[in-house]
Amino acid sequence: MLVLAPLYNSFGQETPAEVIPPVNTTGDVTEDTQHYSDPFSPISQFDPDQIDEEEEVTERFYDFGRLVHISLGGGIAQPTGPMVNIYNVGWMIGTRFTYFLDWDLGITFHANIGRSSMSIINPNPITYNIVPEFTGTATLFNMGFGIKFYPNFQDISKSIAWLNPSILLGMEVFMINDRINEQDLEDLKTYNINDPSHRATAPSVFMGAGVDIPFLRNVLYLGLEFMYHLSFFPSTNYRIDANDPHFGQLDYSGRFFSYNIQFIWNI
Repeated sequence: MLVLAPLYNSFGQETPAEVIPPVNTTGDVTEDTQHYSDPFSPISQFDPDQIDEEEEVTERFYDFGRLVHISLGGGIAQPTGPMVNIYNVGWMIGTRFTYFLDWDLGITFHANIGRSSMSIINPNPITYNIVPEFTGTATLFNMGFGIKFYPNFQDISKSIAWLNPSILLGMEVFMINDRINEQDLEDLKTYNINDPSHRATAPSVFMGAGVDIPFLRNVLYLGLEFMYHLSFFPSTNYRIDANDPHFGQLDYSGRFFSYNIQFIWNI
């Protein structure tokens, strides 16, 4: 049995057919086109289209991108409304800090201080020949925050894109601290008039537009701005009675326009 067993197995089992792999009759070789995005991989393993896109984004950021703007400058403060009968055109200097949330939109904080002259025509015919006009000075101050938005015009007009137009909108606090010339009051001391000098603080809403002209590879900008300050000053002076013959009819309410020139550092 031991002798016949191998013979039995050789005749009783069939030899499995040999599996032959298919032959590529066309002769084409499939190329692996997979690209890796591993930042530690050699540059040749990146997708060429992706490389071009990233280079374009980087170049565009250095040309148009904004992160932080620090501004220093000054300009003219022009009152409007009833207060033009009290305050003249003045000047203000200040600073602004702008932090950008994306390419075109930023949060801005500003603070300005300045001075204006005062000129009040004496309405009392009795004392007009002694002091025809009351003069003085007023200190101006405002501080606030808002948003600054740059419309994207770079694909529409190169000239507009170069100017970097912007729109500003926000809220602030506006303060006026004025003082009448003491000599004018001294000349009328026999009439016991009340000193109308006072300090008024009011909330304000500002809105405006500007342009930023770049130079020095977009590191520095020359900014030009026009602002409208919708301030809510009270119309009356708490130190003056409504029946006062010299200052009782004064209306202290009004608004402000400002025209500013700024040097902007693009960090």
